[in-house]
Amino acid sequence: MDISLQDIFVNNLKFYRKRQNLTQEALSERLGKGLSYINKIESKSSFPTIQVIEDISNLLEIKPYLLFCDSETLKNVALTNQEDFIEKLSVSLSKHFSDDLRDIIKTEFL
Repeated sequence: MDISLQDIFVNNLKFYRKRQNLTQEALSERLGKGLSYINKIESKSSFPTIQVIEDISNLLEIKPYLLFCDSETLKNVALTNQEDFIEKLSVSLSKHFSDDLRDIIKTEFL
């Protein structure tokens, strides 16, 4: 499966932006651009200049080439999915633990 350079860039941008806990609006603001600037890039209706790519990478504390690295895209997608899975599993386990604990308290102490 071939993935376009723009797709690679967008996937990596999303990953590194989220890793820094930045919204699209927050990153746009830090770049001194309109609030929807990053949204336009991530929705593929726009593409940044070289200078803006350097500015983005500086704000995200990464080397600019990482935004274009196909192997990073695959790793980042896997990490993102793993983090989502862990979060969902943690929530589910916590709920089950709480439910089980309530049942034990009701049975043993009430």
